[in-house]
Amino acid sequence: MFIYCYLQVSKTKFLHYVLTKSQNNPDKDPLILWLNGGPGCSSLLGLFTELGPYLLSEDGSNKLIRNPYAWNKNANVLFLESPAGVGYSYTTDGNLTTNDDETANYNYEALKQFLNKFPEYKGRPTFISGESYAGVYLPMLANLIIKRQKKFPINLKGVLIGNGMLSQIISFNTTPLYAYGHAIIDEELWQYFGKKCCKGCVDTCNIVSLVNKTNTECYNLTVSIFRSINNGISNPYDIYRDCDNMLTKSKILTKNSLLGMFSRTPFILKTLGSSLITENKLENLKIQSEDGSYDEPIIPCINGDILTKYLNLPKVREAFHIPNNITWKECNYDLSAKYDQQYVPLWAHYGDTDIVCNFLIGERVAPQLGITLLTPKTPWIFEDQIGGTITKYDGFTLLTGKFKYTQFSVRGVGHMVPEWAPKRAFYILTQFLNQTI
Repeated sequence: MFIYCYLQVSKTKFLHYVLTKSQNNPDKDPLILWLNGGPGCSSLLGLFTELGPYLLSEDGSNKLIRNPYAWNKNANVLFLESPAGVGYSYTTDGNLTTNDDETANYNYEALKQFLNKFPEYKGRPTFISGESYAGVYLPMLANLIIKRQKKFPINLKGVLIGNGMLSQIISFNTTPLYAYGHAIIDEELWQYFGKKCCKGCVDTCNIVSLVNKTNTECYNLTVSIFRSINNGISNPYDIYRDCDNMLTKSKILTKNSLLGMFSRTPFILKTLGSSLITENKLENLKIQSEDGSYDEPIIPCINGDILTKYLNLPKVREAFHIPNNITWKECNYDLSAKYDQQYVPLWAHYGDTDIVCNFLIGERVAPQLGITLLTPKTPWIFEDQIGGTITKYDGFTLLTGKFKYTQFSVRGVGHMVPEWAPKRAFYILTQFLNQTI
């Protein structure tokens, strides 16, 4: 069921992959590529905690539990750890500096090499999917597939994005709106912020512009708002879900981290100006122990220790044929800090309790792209109850590709929809593969 190895995408870069063959008809079923986001987070998170055929037990026993909603029920799913430096993927020259264009090219090269290595998948219906920062990876990869179709045909049938970071500017501007609408921000602070900094209307406020200059009142108010959101106690990836890695007395989150939940976002670390980089030095995004030392940075409220320990066990590493000098981490923060940034169905689903990649991103991207609305937001039904909402848009051109955009909201669930609502995620996947909605 599992095939795993490395794909060499350049002289120095080696990308690790795991293929989970279809449980139905592996010789005929479609191929799905899965990418986790970050940038800098491993797609083995998706394999072992979200949508793989076996999920790692959360009790630390290192047991693998069969997943009844695995995405390889009716498809062959390829998990690719990208870019180099993520998970088991590595670079021989130690250079982790990369960007969106380079990552897109290497992802394309990896997919091309995979199809050459396993020619039985050539010509199959191929879907590319992922979550979070894959909202950047996937459209750029789709563009290359379409652009290079004559040189190397790939039967691309669709793009599926979960809680995608489609626009980091929109994300930054809508996060406070989402937080206020969910009773996270103090009313007096909100009203004063709107009056003082946004001409009385936060809804249309360009909050990004407020943090370009430090030590202004609006900058400080923005800091206060984001500290209310990123408080180290509530879960920004699902505001109604408990915080898995609640910080103990021996590990406290340093208070001068303005944007901890955006610590892996290159736009925040670079584009907004040196002031944010200064305040958000990597060590300020790490966990400080009582002795003053720092551990690796954490993903807020997501406990990755169990998977990290499992994937670094000697027997697991040996099974995956991992070089001795490679250590698996769920996310590579060194890479994150150095990261620059025919109609194909493009579906995006957003768990509506996620504040990090909130549903407003998808809703506001569409009009900015000039996409015509076809079907206004309507409920979709799952097991006789409202599963969320669906909005359909007309075709549009992005770079060299033509897409038709459909957005789902998934009611009452956060960032990792396949992990926290696997039954509904599998339903969306099935509709996506069959294009039946």
